[in-house]
Amino acid sequence: CVTGVQTCALPIYISTAGVHGVGIDNVLGDTSVLRFFNDDITTSTGDGIHIEDYEGERFVFRGNTLTNNIDDGLQMLRYTGPDAEWFIENHVSDGNVGAGIAIEGANGEILIANSIVNDNSSSGITLRDVNNTQDVNSTLIDNVTMTNNGNGLINDLNVGFQELNVTNSTIDGNGLGLLATSTGLGTVLELNVVDNVSISNNQSDAIRGVVEQGATLRFLLENDPA
Repeated sequence: CVTGVQTCALPIYISTAGVHGVGIDNVLGDTSVLRFFNDDITTSTGDGIHIEDYEGERFVFRGNTLTNNIDDGLQMLRYTGPDAEWFIENHVSDGNVGAGIAIEGANGEILIANSIVNDNSSSGITLRDVNNTQDVNSTLIDNVTMTNNGNGLINDLNVGFQELNVTNSTIDGNGLGLLATSTGLGTVLELNVVDNVSISNNQSDAIRGVVEQGATLRFLLENDPA
């Protein structure tokens, strides 16, 4: 059980952990904050960083390198609090057997920016049931390189509302470039793929949208030639 502000501010190096490189669960308190800065975690038999069953107001990952872990580089599961903020910046997830970054069950403002997620066997980024229920919130993936992954970006929404914006990014050489799925009556996914560097040379579709069971998917694809 973790409460309050927890900061891993000094750079740490972890290699060949028996389960997760860092594992945290049962984070309690609407004002809890987690921060990870400049950590290097490699070759864990589970995830590089694993967080589950947690609440709080802010989760910050900056300058971390998570490589060659047997599951995901960064995995966050089952957020249980009200609206919060997730910031993943200047991050590298490379060569993990699962996803480079995986977030399942979140609600609030989500930013993944200025990062590299390459050569991950499952996907570069997987987002599942990430909601932006407040008008001021969105999910933004900006200036992220996703190359040579099993799939580049997987976004699966089964309940609620999400505004997913993908900008200034490169999604090249993956199995499938970007897969966005909206499932269930009342589920609404707004997908804006705008002003990206490249979405090319993916083995399957560059972008695939799937709508099932009465859900809604609104899709904008645009690049400004200027």
